[in-house]
Amino acid sequence: MSDGRADEVTRDAQAIVVMPEAGYAGFYSDWLDGPQWETFHLTELRHLVERRYGGTGRRAIAGLSMGGFGALSYAARHPGMFRAAASFSGLVNVSREDVEYLTDQSGDDPGKLWGDRIAEHNPTALVRQLRDIPVHVSCGNGEPGPLDARNTPRDGGEAFIEAENRAFVRAAEAAGVKVTANLYGPGTHRWPYWTRELERALPMLLGSLS
Repeated sequence: MSDGRADEVTRDAQAIVVMPEAGYAGFYSDWLDGPQWETFHLTELRHLVERRYGGTGRRAIAGLSMGGFGALSYAARHPGMFRAAASFSGLVNVSREDVEYLTDQSGDDPGKLWGDRIAEHNPTALVRQLRDIPVHVSCGNGEPGPLDARNTPRDGGEAFIEAENRAFVRAAEAAGVKVTANLYGPGTHRWPYWTRELERALPMLLGSLS
């Protein structure tokens, strides 16, 4: 929260803002053999927020990087639960290669996540289920941009993410999704860009709650 300044950006929002843990490579999912992130977020945490803090049931969801995947995957897999969704530098066309790379980084077994059921979680494959809500996606192309320090190297990971976002946007537009895309060119996988994009997406996210 402090790195991305989400607390500052949402300070005046007339909404309950929740930022739960999701693991380094948890993929916002109930693993076949492992953590049960989807149940934790969408059942246990949701009930807690509603009971303890007076949540109304009007919800929007947003996230960055892996959280961008989670935001769109949750919204698509649970139609009607969220009124808007936003992804900042998100894994929005997740592949077997993504799963294997990230679970290797976290020391997990990729076979324990979804098995062969990747398409059931991939936002691009599920894009038709997002047609009833506004969606915002954004990312850079990995080249150093205006919010990067001098001599920042090219970011191959963000360039890969841009290709995923372009594929998602094409699928979303073809499916009639109300998608706003800010594929802003130069920019790396870093906090200043995500803070800026949260500021840009927030009016849409909050507006969906009224």
